[in-house]
Amino acid sequence: MRSEVLSTIPAKDRSIGWVDRGIAAGLALAYLGVLLATLDIGYTRDESFYFRFGQVYQEWFSALRSDIREREWGRNLRREPVRRTWSQNFEHPPLMKTLFGASWWLLAEKVRPVTALSMTGEEAATVTVRRLGVSEGFHEGARVELMPPTPLASGAGGEIEGEAPPFDPSPPTLFGQVTARRAESAVVKVRAPESELRSYERACGEARRAPQHHMRGCMAREQRRAAVMKEGSATRFPALLFAAVVIAFIYLFGVRLANRWVGVFAALAYAAIPRAFFHAHMAAFDVPVVAVILVTLYAFWLSQWSYKWAVLTGVIWGVSLLTKHNSFFAPIFLVFYWALVHRRDFALWAPKRAPGAGAKALGAALGVMCAVTVTFAALGFFWVGLVIGALAAVVLLGWRVRLPALPAAFIWMPIIGLPMLFLLWPQLWFDSIASFRTYVDFHVRHEHYMQYYFGDVLEVPPFPMAFPFVMTLLTVPVLTLAAFTWGGALTWGGPLRRLAGLIGKWRGSDAPCDETDAEALYRRRVRAFLGINIMMPILLIALPNTPIFGGVKHWLPAMPFFALVAGVGFDDLRRRVVAAFALPRGRAVVMGGLLAVALLLPAVRETVRVHPFGTSYYNSLAGSFQGAADLRLHRQFWGYASRAALPRLNREAAPRARIFFQNTTRDAFEMYHRDGDLRGDLRHAWGVEQADYAIFHHQKSFAELEARIWREFGTVAPEWQVTLEGVPLISVYKRAR
Repeated sequence: MRSEVLSTIPAKDRSIGWVDRGIAAGLALAYLGVLLATLDIGYTRDESFYFRFGQVYQEWFSALRSDIREREWGRNLRREPVRRTWSQNFEHPPLMKTLFGASWWLLAEKVRPVTALSMTGEEAATVTVRRLGVSEGFHEGARVELMPPTPLASGAGGEIEGEAPPFDPSPPTLFGQVTARRAESAVVKVRAPESELRSYERACGEARRAPQHHMRGCMAREQRRAAVMKEGSATRFPALLFAAVVIAFIYLFGVRLANRWVGVFAALAYAAIPRAFFHAHMAAFDVPVVAVILVTLYAFWLSQWSYKWAVLTGVIWGVSLLTKHNSFFAPIFLVFYWALVHRRDFALWAPKRAPGAGAKALGAALGVMCAVTVTFAALGFFWVGLVIGALAAVVLLGWRVRLPALPAAFIWMPIIGLPMLFLLWPQLWFDSIASFRTYVDFHVRHEHYMQYYFGDVLEVPPFPMAFPFVMTLLTVPVLTLAAFTWGGALTWGGPLRRLAGLIGKWRGSDAPCDETDAEALYRRRVRAFLGINIMMPILLIALPNTPIFGGVKHWLPAMPFFALVAGVGFDDLRRRVVAAFALPRGRAVVMGGLLAVALLLPAVRETVRVHPFGTSYYNSLAGSFQGAADLRLHRQFWGYASRAALPRLNREAAPRARIFFQNTTRDAFEMYHRDGDLRGDLRHAWGVEQADYAIFHHQKSFAELEARIWREFGTVAPEWQVTLEGVPLISVYKRAR
């Protein structure tokens, strides 16, 4: 009898036409639109570093452009300027930080403070734009808009007691042109009626005298058509594009491996996983590496039947290596897949030897294997040395090995991908081996940050191997889990029954009697491909010594395939319902849509409900947010929740108050200023001792800090809290006077 999954998974790869490409593009654009509309998430610690280094890298590119204009072709390609720039944040490859910086340079509105107007005539004045970097524009000849102060009510959402009355008449917006550009400033010449110049300067003076009534004082903005976003949003934009690529390729994979129903459901199911949705907004590497690994795997899948795609697999893997170090594991996963699918084609023969000769040959082979392994280990490549040493031992022993045909992609991935990493990462241009070892060592010896797991403080390995499995169970919406469970039973149920039959518990077969060898091989490939790419990323994190501080984001590359299996479960349910009611084609489509909505709507609702605090999401199996707090699970990380405290700080903080932002970095603080989300006069405090206000993030690893705040501020009662359905996320303390 034909198993149910065979009606969903075809006997061969389905082709992709223009309709499917259009649907994939439509899903990706819709997801991109949703992400752009929900960028009100605070800036995380990691993002803030990439904000800074993206701009540092962009300054290097600005210097290259200057070299080209001045015909000094190699000035900034020499060792010193390259190392000075690219050794910063060496622990991650350059692609995403370069894209973050490029997007910021091209798309961001640069709004910078100005000095007082200096009158140079009856209808002319100059003003200096301050706090400029090399790559921040305002070059000679640029048109500049001089913005009057922004009243607090406009930026903080609501009137405040004692707010300054509106300017009468309202101060004008002035326009000028940059006449001189210095390293950190620009001089702007302004022409306007003297009355407007005087009115503008009076407004600027009022903002300087009473900054608590203004989100910003007088500011300058370069007029550029491409500048359409705030600086933080522009920096995040490339990551949003990569997130949209994930949605498109989940759909394309679903169509190739099954049908459109599976593709659409899988894409939407992934999009509605709250934690994946949260990470899709971040100017970080976690979702971009999901995208490039997914595209690499898509290319590899097609390379099994197309040499062109084998070459493209190498190119795409090179892009993946330039994104994040996770990508080094992709070929390992693919080797496991190849070995599993073709396991019956492996064979090994040992030659006959005279008595005693075998032991000598084995000893010599083991000696060579150890020498090769130790040599590579000294260079920092133990596992590479072990594999090469083992192969050398097999050759020396004269053993004959029969291997199945090697996929062409396995040849092209190292030939193309590894040179791309070294050629396109300037950090590796000089002292290449030492620089690469430093990069690898950073991740091999990565420090461990605390996780709070059912009341246990996990800070030092070994960590519980169940951690990633339990966290997946508790952070994926329940109906998506149910669809995955049913899809998994359909996809792997037959092989598992056959395995059980081998040990006498169950007998059966995963292939129907009328299935050809080609059909059986194809379906075996699908099952193995899905299984390997779901399990291997999770198993890597399950290893006892693997850092677990990032939670679910570290095995996000598994989730597109998780969603595809959920799509298989949904499609089987859809088929059963349509068959049970004998629905005609039109009504069957409507019924399928209604079933998809019924399964996905709760996940969408959960995603909306937890936004913008995505790392706090737990499903109903954990008792939702409150249940997770009762279970003493990790509530949040990365320091982004402080953004929710800004509106009230803007309204209530005294002029030029100092704020201790605790787990929010100084770079994130500066970006809030630049984006106009934080009042311009509020200052950053490095410690509790210098602060007038302290923001405390409720995270187990910071428990002692809260006691310090109590002692220093003379109070144990926060001025207010930011909560998620009653669960405190941050507490804001005000110094007792």
